[in-house]
Amino acid sequence: MPVEERVEDLLKRTTLEEKVAQMRSIWDAKSDVFDAKLEFDPAKMAKLYPDGIGPICQALGCHRPDLAAGASRP
Repeated sequence: MPVEERVEDLLKRTTLEEKVAQMRSIWDAKSDVFDAKLEFDPAKMAKLYPDGIGPICQALGCHRPDLAAGASRP
């Protein structure tokens, strides 16, 4: 299928909630989707954001000392 057709098909099958979720991002709340080892937890993500999200901003947590450079969570 050509790209244009694939895009149109996807847009038709995407709910309004999913489209809106694509405009959201996680910034400070990204710690809520990590586990105790600071690894991404898909189960937490699915529970907190069932319709998905757009980007995870500053994925390394550089602006949060408790998430940067492998620091343990409080």
